[in-house]
Amino acid sequence: MFIKHNNFYFNAKKVTSILAISEASNKVFVHFDNGESREFKFQSIDELKAFIEKITSAAE
Repeated sequence: MFIKHNNFYFNAKKVTSILAISEASNKVFVHFDNGESREFKFQSIDELKAFIEKITSAAE
């Protein structure tokens, strides 16, 4: 399943890990199976949680 955030598309099945720095920062680092990583920023903690849920449910 492909996910889009801020005009960046990625395959959720290629995600190897997700690192949320803290709930106060609203940032998530996503690491991919090719060794790359990407930082995503969100306006609210609810958006961040929904994004993580979308990735984890797609990877199952």
